[in-house]
Amino acid sequence: MDRMVGLAHKFLGEVLSFGDRAVDLTAGGGRDALFLAGRTGSAGRVYAFDIQQDALRRTEALLREHGLICCYLGCGEIPRGNGVFLVNDGHQRVGSYVREPVQAVIANLGYLPQGDKRLATCSETTLQALQDALPLLSAGGRLAVIAYVGHPGGRQEADRITDFFGGLPPARWKTMQTRMLNREQAPLLLMAEKL
Repeated sequence: MDRMVGLAHKFLGEVLSFGDRAVDLTAGGGRDALFLAGRTGSAGRVYAFDIQQDALRRTEALLREHGLICCYLGCGEIPRGNGVFLVNDGHQRVGSYVREPVQAVIANLGYLPQGDKRLATCSETTLQALQDALPLLSAGGRLAVIAYVGHPGGRQEADRITDFFGGLPPARWKTMQTRMLNREQAPLLLMAEKL
């Protein structure tokens, strides 16, 4: 019940198929990118963003361990072929790299596990990333954001992201929040589907 990442993967997995395009706004340790690549397969394309080189190295190692192809993508560079494209840049610059419709977007906010806890996502860049990711989603495409509230700034970021999801026009979006009511520090999951 408290595995928000698993719920996010289930939510996105329902709309992801072989050959689809997807975005991981926060590569972290690579679990989300691995999930997306597994669903989209060898004909798919996944973009995984992180400002920390260590996070991208972890993601690359995990993907290669599972036999998946990945390479780095520079700003303005057009991806060639399929696979996972690692982007060493902030998620708020998603629109500078992704120029094609995608079926799924995920963000696992906070800081890199076993990393520098002073380097964490913040509401300003996360909101920009979400605003730029929404137009990329195809009709029926989905967005999932896991927000962690137990670190400095985490509660404020979660509140602002919740307001953002709540403000999406109901004629174009279905949104939902999942959280544990009796666990103050538990992460919450925000989901949106484009109509």
